[in-house]
Amino acid sequence: MNIELIVIGSELTAGAIVDTNTQTIARMLRDSGFEVQRVAVVGDNLEQITAVVREAADRADVLITTGGLGPTVDDPTREAVARAAGVELIFHPELWKAIRARFARLNRPISGNNRQQAFLPAGAEALPNPYGTAPGISMEIGRALLFAVPGVPGEMKAMIREQVLPLLAKRGGGEVIHTRTIHVVGLGESQIDDRIGRWERSENPAAGLAAHAGMTDVRLTGRGEDEAGAWAAIAAAEQDIRSALEGHILGIDGETLAGQVLRCLPAGAALASVECRTGGMLAGVLSREGSESFCGGLVLTGTEREDFPAVVGQWRIERQVTHAVGVTLQQDADGFRSDGVLLIGESAQQIRQRFLLPQETAIEGSVNTVLIALWKALKQFPSG
Repeated sequence: MNIELIVIGSELTAGAIVDTNTQTIARMLRDSGFEVQRVAVVGDNLEQITAVVREAADRADVLITTGGLGPTVDDPTREAVARAAGVELIFHPELWKAIRARFARLNRPISGNNRQQAFLPAGAEALPNPYGTAPGISMEIGRALLFAVPGVPGEMKAMIREQVLPLLAKRGGGEVIHTRTIHVVGLGESQIDDRIGRWERSENPAAGLAAHAGMTDVRLTGRGEDEAGAWAAIAAAEQDIRSALEGHILGIDGETLAGQVLRCLPAGAALASVECRTGGMLAGVLSREGSESFCGGLVLTGTEREDFPAVVGQWRIERQVTHAVGVTLQQDADGFRSDGVLLIGESAQQIRQRFLLPQETAIEGSVNTVLIALWKALKQFPSG
């Protein structure tokens, strides 16, 4: 089934906010056995939305739009869908009554422009929205079954779950889809590609690479008629990929870098952190794991600390811990320089790396660099 998404909002095309709806909808569809083939993002422009909907409706089996169903003048999705279908907008008194009743229950004043939310393209059906005032739209347009859902994330997610997915299930064509994400460190994308390229050319399972600061994810997608079939497709590739990337696999799926570091600490060991000019990111990712093995972090600001290794050592003494990790980020004419310190028992290690990246990405990269080095050191000296 060819499914396409159209994400509507000038705040998205202007870069004012991040589009999270695409990720949410795609994941919800995937978990129900459907896969998105194409995504378009368009601003709040009636003519542009009409053109994009008309084009996609001639190509897709299912078309989902999100956004532009509000009551204001910059919410043109209803009219755009009607124009693309070549039909008029029809006022539905029962929808207007339900909208007014919802405002009354919320004890909120209602404006006259809310009335436009009671209009639907001729031939369309309303999708109930118990979490907001804007009904969704369901209708056949071109060769596609179109669903128009709100852009508000909570309303959108509920409507996809409670309205769209059941209707898609009746239409059929879904299969079971599962994914496995393998987190890889110490190898770049091109090196990984050299080792597992044949799986990237495979259709089932399909493998894809996604680079992050200091890490690369290998994402495997398996399809089958049932759960067993989907996981069997993944297993066929996973064993081979694990062998090809041996020594570089940090973890899988929801396992995090900080979590793996803390899990590698020897029994009874405790870890503290020191960081400078990182905004507290190192302590933040460690503390979020909720492990008693992390005993707190020191966040420094100000000028460059030439005695940074000594500061880390002193902090370990003050916190009375067995292990300490530190990172400081400095900017110069060529970008950012990261200096890291690992103290593991009686062992000390310094790490230096340069980042030709924006500051925010350089911070993430510097934190990941020292955590990866600590993880490797703990794996090598598990009894340290």
